[in-house]
Amino acid sequence: MKQLSFFLLFSMVCLKQVFGQVTETSIRAKIDKTLTFYESKKDSIKLMAEQIRADAQSIGLKKEALYYHRFMGFYYEYDGKIDLAVKSYLTLLKEAEKNQFFDEKYQAIGDLVNVYVGTEQNEKAKILLFKGVLEGQKEKANPRRLSTYYTNLGVIYRKESKFDSAFYYYTQALNIKKNIKDSVGIATVYINLATLLIKQGKYAQAKPYIEKNIAFHKAIHSDEDLWYDYGNMSEIHLKLNQRKEAEWYVNECLRIAKKSGSKTKEHFSMNSLADLHRYFGDYKKAYEYYAIYDSLGKELINAETNKSIAQLREQYESEKKEQENKLLNQQLKQEHQQRLIFGISFLGLLLFSGVIGYFLVKNRQKNKMLNEKNELIERQNTRLSDLNREKNQLISIVSHDLSTPFLVINTWNSILKMNVDAANTKALEAVKIIEKSAKQGMNLIQDVLNVEKAETNKHTLQLETFDLQTLTQEVLDEFEEAAHAKNIQLLFDPAPQPLHLLSDRHLVQRVLENLLSNAIKYSNPNGRVWVSVEKKDDTMVLHVKDEGIGIESEHLPHLFEKYNTASAATTGKSSTGLGLSIVKRILDEIGGIILCKSEPGKGTEFTVRLAV
Repeated sequence: MKQLSFFLLFSMVCLKQVFGQVTETSIRAKIDKTLTFYESKKDSIKLMAEQIRADAQSIGLKKEALYYHRFMGFYYEYDGKIDLAVKSYLTLLKEAEKNQFFDEKYQAIGDLVNVYVGTEQNEKAKILLFKGVLEGQKEKANPRRLSTYYTNLGVIYRKESKFDSAFYYYTQALNIKKNIKDSVGIATVYINLATLLIKQGKYAQAKPYIEKNIAFHKAIHSDEDLWYDYGNMSEIHLKLNQRKEAEWYVNECLRIAKKSGSKTKEHFSMNSLADLHRYFGDYKKAYEYYAIYDSLGKELINAETNKSIAQLREQYESEKKEQENKLLNQQLKQEHQQRLIFGISFLGLLLFSGVIGYFLVKNRQKNKMLNEKNELIERQNTRLSDLNREKNQLISIVSHDLSTPFLVINTWNSILKMNVDAANTKALEAVKIIEKSAKQGMNLIQDVLNVEKAETNKHTLQLETFDLQTLTQEVLDEFEEAAHAKNIQLLFDPAPQPLHLLSDRHLVQRVLENLLSNAIKYSNPNGRVWVSVEKKDDTMVLHVKDEGIGIESEHLPHLFEKYNTASAATTGKSSTGLGLSIVKRILDEIGGIILCKSEPGKGTEFTVRLAV
């Protein structure tokens, strides 16, 4: 096979020398041409992918060579081999990131998102979209691409019936479109917003978006788009039982259809008029419009049939004449070469058949092995899912049942505390130890329940706008007593103006509490803890820094895993290793990221980034 590959490569090189020099311009032209191919030309996509890679590698163009992976992804996707398509797109993403080819990187993200959304793998699609948004902001990606990511997030959340999240991301896309003054893009987002509101039955709220589109399309004299806008507006008025307005917009649709001469649009408009009158109980008019609708439908069928027949006849005559000319020229040019060509063709056919047969056998073997592996993986995943669900249920039940004894201990300890003689110091100390131990036990149970709740996705986002500085100050006030017990200074550097954030206030508060609790827990007595909040571009940045014992570098990659205890608290308190795991899960849910810098003996700094 190595000799065969060498022979084929040598033949390609020779052909290039004969038929023309390979240049960056010629490769780019092939890339642009391949991007116009669709499913009907999937085999051509594969051939062009291989040719583009060979050409690019022959003159040392790494970026252009990467398009091989993208086009092979197209080919596998059209061929129904989704796993291989994903593998090709992931290879493109990895190599583009490695070489800092940003356009190709975001192309790969977009291709993967399309596959995941098309196969109902919404969680994977969301992870990639958040990656594209966060890294795109950092790398100053094309704003149009960022707005597309936000729009895709809105579409996914709308499919999941998470309407608040969908509305938020559509709004983010709209803000970008407005900033870059993309009028057509703004109109598209308005349609998405209106569709979202209509799905929720909020017809009055959807109406202003359609009205804005109508104004825009009137300004640019786009009757084509106005026809769709009027159709949407008539549906809204119909749902609001506003017959007069609904009928006006449908008649406008009919007027535009007749003006443009589009029988198809006139056909749809008549159907809408018939439906409108039927909805309001005017069955006589409904019947009249249905009769016109039926007549137009028959005309359309006849017109389309005649048009197709004429096109086929014209195409046939053209191809027939072209074929006759080719045959005549071929006979004149190849009479003296007929035997030689026959011999070469026969040998080439034998070689080609052998190669195809070899690859078919190999491909069949690989497919068989792949199917067997997929079946094994699927069985293992099913078993793991069952075990994980049983584990979560067991943790929830055990944690819930354990909380009752601790509550009883606390109750009786409070009664004991009220009846202990103030002079009996040993008894008072014992009461304090019992109270402290019971509190630690309850906190441990609550942490376990929080982790189980996060794993089962039971929390529903409650989006609201709040001042992040005010929330930070409230959390600092909560920990003032704990810091005072170790003589630790809490230093807060507020920004000069309020920092408003649209997110889940309760979840952000839990992130702050966990980070501040860790900072105090792992700080030495008489130390300092710094907290700051700032806004950078479209991102809120929160810093929590301490002068504690720090974290060894080998522990940093596992810092956010459950039950990871990389360091011992300075007070000797035990750690469950759940706090940072909870923080990571919360930030994944609300679209944030967390970074950590630490040096043993010098302290640790956590940085949280939240999209505004």
